Amino acid sequence: MRGELILVGGALAIALAATKVIGLAAAMPPSERDAARPAAAAPPATGVAPAAAPAPAPAAAAPAAAAPAVHYPDGYTMPLLNGVRDPVTIAWPPGYPFAKVVETVTDDEHRQWYRHADGSWTTTIVDAHDPQRGIGLVYTPSAAKPSRLRQ
Repeated sequence: MRGELILVGGALAIALAATKVIGLAAAMPPSERDAARPAAAAPPATGVAPAAAPAPAPAAAAPAAAAPAVHYPDGYTMPLLNGVRDPVTIAWPPGYPFAKVVETVTDDEHRQWYRHADGSWTTTIVDAHDPQRGIGLVYTPSAAKPSRLRQ
């Protein structure tokens, strides 16, 4: 053991205890540290083989991360449409009952839409001003029909 400090009596005991407490023994070379450790005692041989440990239960599959989706008011979700990447919540008109999606339709401009059981239509589009953001659109049928088109 290397040491440049000579301590007398109780001071030596205190210094050795401090080295264990504050971890100064880690500064010793590994050969000296290993020589100072007592060897682990082997368990006595009994002639009896230890019982086999039961196999661990298979780990439950972790739930898959939810894919970004269109979120409807009743918690219903559908996949995003038209290149939108972030989740979109459809702002359904208040007082208008929500109806489930019955089919996906592609229009003449190659835009995809969800058609709902009550005749409503919803879609998601990429915001032209912020390509990272998606917009949800909803069109609901109306009882009032215009008498003529605007000019």
